[in-house]
Amino acid sequence: MPGAISTPQPGNPRTEAVVLLHGWYSSPIPMKRLEWALRREGYQVFNPAYPSIRVPLTILASEYLPDYLQRTIPEGIQRIHFVTHSMGGLLLRGSLAAHRPARLGRVVFLGTPHHGSEAADFWSKNALCRWLAGPNLAALQTGLAGYSVTLGPADYEALVIAGDRPLSPFWSPLPAPHDGKVSVASTRLAGSARHLVVPHTHIALPIRTDIIRQVVQFLRGDVA
Repeated sequence: MPGAISTPQPGNPRTEAVVLLHGWYSSPIPMKRLEWALRREGYQVFNPAYPSIRVPLTILASEYLPDYLQRTIPEGIQRIHFVTHSMGGLLLRGSLAAHRPARLGRVVFLGTPHHGSEAADFWSKNALCRWLAGPNLAALQTGLAGYSVTLGPADYEALVIAGDRPLSPFWSPLPAPHDGKVSVASTRLAGSARHLVVPHTHIALPIRTDIIRQVVQFLRGDVA
């Protein structure tokens, strides 16, 4: 059950799992470098695809992810860590609120719009974009319209990494600094252990070597 934040001590990676959750309109492919790096560290790594476009975020959080973990994570695993990118972080937060694993370890959020994305606000004004994007464009909005407003602070050990390099230097509907899709301000999460800002774009966050190094150190319990 959710409660006070505990600080898991470093363990044996071979008895620990890491679940990777990609972002909206994405796939497991951008998470592959993280997957390979974590496997080299000895973790059992799971990098599922989930229907981020077709299925509402509420259903993904309440049904898809809990069912996937129940079916997939071996019984002998002592701790389950998570590394998430973008909307994958909101999916995890929603799932943990009601279906928190008893063996929960550390959590990493890469570019997650914890307060919604101003880019989603902008593109939601266009009817064609709403039709193409599916139900979760609305869920990614800021304010009362967004899914994030239903979620509480982190009561587990969490690292947040935000990018501050826009995809285009010429125009963006987001307030600076931002990574092209999510503002740095929106990535802040109450209760997180650390918040890092790195000079990368949103799409680069799961693949950059320096970020992967930070993720590995955090999951191991190392203090950088």
